[in-house]
Order: sequence, then structure tokens, then C-alpha cells
Amino acid sequence: MAKQPGGIIDVPCPNSLEFQDLARFAVDDYNHKHPDSNGLLEFGKVLNVQQQVVDGYMYYITLEATKNGKKKEYEAKIWVKKWEDFKKVVEFNLVGDDGPKPAGGIIDLSCENNLEFQDLARFAVHEYNKNKNSALEFVNVLGVKEQIVAGIMYYITLEATDGGKKKKYEAKIWVKKWEDFKKVVEFNLAGDDGPKPGGIIDVPCPNNLEFQDLARFAVNDYNKKKNSALEFVNVLGVKEQIVDGIMYYITLEATDGGKKKKYEAKIWVKKWEDFKKVVEFNLVGDDGPKPGGIIDVSCENNLEFQDLARFAVDDYNHKHPNSALEFVNVLGVKEQIVDGIMYYITLEATDGGKKKKYEAKIWVKKWEDFKKVVEFNLVGDDGPKPGGIIDVSCENNLEFQDLARFAVDDYNHKHPNSVLEFVNVLGVKEQIVDGIMYYITLEATDGGKKKKYEAKIWVKEWEKFKEVQQFKQLLGDE
Repeated sequence: MAKQPGGIIDVPCPNSLEFQDLARFAVDDYNHKHPDSNGLLEFGKVLNVQQQVVDGYMYYITLEATKNGKKKEYEAKIWVKKWEDFKKVVEFNLVGDDGPKPAGGIIDLSCENNLEFQDLARFAVHEYNKNKNSALEFVNVLGVKEQIVAGIMYYITLEATDGGKKKKYEAKIWVKKWEDFKKVVEFNLAGDDGPKPGGIIDVPCPNNLEFQDLARFAVNDYNKKKNSALEFVNVLGVKEQIVDGIMYYITLEATDGGKKKKYEAKIWVKKWEDFKKVVEFNLVGDDGPKPGGIIDVSCENNLEFQDLARFAVDDYNHKHPNSALEFVNVLGVKEQIVDGIMYYITLEATDGGKKKKYEAKIWVKKWEDFKKVVEFNLVGDDGPKPGGIIDVSCENNLEFQDLARFAVDDYNHKHPNSVLEFVNVLGVKEQIVDGIMYYITLEATDGGKKKKYEAKIWVKEWEKFKEVQQFKQLLGDE
């Protein structure tokens, strides 16, 4: 049974030198992880301190810091084990930022073969064997990365044998040492580029308090969004699926005007971020078209959405050098749960001094510090709106090589007598569609002879989707 963490208590002397030093350490750590050409945070003073006994101490420090002369309040969560001379910033956030917090950056660890990581890798293999009725045998650790979440997320690349044959696997393991807690979040064969969502499995104890609380949360969320008055009765069944976190599929009973009905709730949970979101909530047997999870966001003018809108405008200007749009304000925001969140932002910007309205579709995965503009269009432009085809200068990065290999393998699979072998990427163009269409010029050998080909590949990363639309040998390449 996991050890219970100690209660969080106030510290009577928050402005001692010890806590000032910890606060400075947190500010310096933030500056190091988030370099900003517009200036760095400068520590001002400590406002409050709380502490919690974990495996060591977890300090919750509220502090004041300035950036470019402007004072703001921040909250730092710092894990300290004095007997090991150990301290680590677990979270650092602006006070009042109630949105889902981005996780810390993913960093490489050089000491991948120490005993701790070998034990974690063995644990991941053991869990996989138990869940899949498999018989993998751990061999060794090949690499380790870590990410600060509510605890630490380890990304371990390992080698294991499957039926005596060595294969490479990637395990994502969530650890909270102060609670003696560890959980395998993902476990995949390395190089498996197909869709890798975890299988949906039944949960044996659906009526425990955790699932009842999640079901109540889903019912309350539905009532709030629909101005309804459903009353939760009980949980009938639970399934779960490993995604980036866990997707719970809860079948529940609730009363509607005193009449019992059955509902299905799909709830996305990332415990390490204290994050949960109802993705779908439907009456069982309602097979009508579902809204697709796109919902209005009421706080469209907060700083996060303004920053995303500016990012979209800057991205458009960068891709269209003759453009000089200037962001004005956000008019509306919708969001959709994908692999991350897809934001649909309606914004106002000036074009040559004239105000115009635009719609930006921006894909965000905060836990990877990732954001990408998927579409950017002038509102009211009802003609065909495929994005312009533009050259990509970094054509030889690993992403494009992997896409080119995927296209060659796809061609060989569709043409069993073909044995093309990928050589290298010669050029890449991209076009914004519903996702991105890549036009990759590549070199491959056919019977030992080098030839040039062009592949047209449609990618929607947020759906883990890619499809070869066209693959042809370039004319005149005999």
C-alpha cells in the first residue's frame, strides 16, 4: 500500500534566508528552462511558504518576481532532501493561471544504466507481460529521458527479448517517489509508427470511489454545459485506455426528471497534472451525430489565447514574406480534445492598416511544449482555401526521412514485386490542408540502381494519421 504524504502546513517564518534561497533557486531554474530574449525574471521576495512531508520535504513557496520592471506573483513547488543535498523544482506557475499547466521540459539523462533505471525498466516489462499475457525478458537500458510532472515522467528506451529475439521498446513510466507510486503509462515497440493508442480494457472494480467521483464529475459537467438537472445514481461499468494519460469510458446511471436513464461518459485524466476533462457524454442508444467535441471557451481574452493568436499571426507572416499582419485582439475561442488540444481562434488583425477577421486552427500539446498552426484563413473567404505549397528548408531532418521511408515501404507493400530501398530526401514542400500535405522528393534504389521519386503524404499528427496519396517515379529519371 502506498505511503500517505504528510498534510500541507503553513511555515511560521516564510522570510528566512533558507526560503529566500529556495525561491531564488526556483526563479533561476525557470529562467534556465525558459530563456527569453525579452528579459529574465528577477526574484523580489517571499510571500508565503507551506511544507509537506514526502520523501524529504515538498515546499510550496509563493513569491514575487519582476520581469521588465513589472511585478507578478508566482507559485513554486520544490522538492528537497537535505540529507542528499538534493533539491528540484517540480512546478513553477504564475499565480492565477488556472488552465492546465504545461509539464516540464523533457531532458536527457546521462546515467541511464544505473540500478534505479534498470529496476524501472524491469517493472515496465513485468507490467506489459502481466497485461498482455506476454513473456518478454528484460536485457538492458539503452537511454533515459525525464520530465517533471506531478512527480517525474521517465521515458526509457530498453532492450528485451521476445521469443529469444532482441527488440527495442519505449516505456513511459510515471513515478512519485514520495508516495512510493509508479505506473506504466505507455509501452510500445520502438519504430512502430502505426497508431499506438493503448487497447481499451475492462476495469475489474468499477464501483470504487474514484470512478464514482469521476462519474459525478461528468454528470455535473453535463448539467453545467446543458443547463440540465441530471442526478447521479451509480456506476455500471468502466473501461480504460492508455493515451497521454488515461481515457476512462464510464457507463453510469442517472435520473432525468426522476426517471432513470443510462449514459456513457468519456473522461480524459492526467493525474500528474491534476487534469480531467469530459470529452463526450451521451445517452446510451443515442446514435445521432455527435458534436465532435468542439466546445466554446468563455475566457477567450486571457493571456494564453492572446499569445496563441499572436503566434498564429507571426507564423502566417513568416510563411508569407510579403505579409505584415499585426495582431489586434481575440474575438472567440473553441477547443477540441485531440492528441492534445485543437484551438479554433477567431481573431482580429490589421492588414496594411485595415482591420480584418481571421480564423486560426492551432494544435497544442502543452506537455511537449508543442504548438503548430494547422490552418489560418481570412473569415468570409468561402472559395477553395488550400494553403499555398511552400518549400521547407530543413528537408533532411529525421521527421522527413521517416515520412519518406514510410512512403517507400507503403509502395513496396502495395506492389509485392517491388523492392525499393530508401536512400535520402532531396527536397520537401508542404501545404496546409486538413492537416498537412507533404510533397517529398526522394532517392531510392530499384534493383541497385538509384532513381528519383515524388511522394505526396497526408499527415494529421493529432490523429496519429498518415497516408500516401501518390508515389511516382520522376519523368526523365531513367
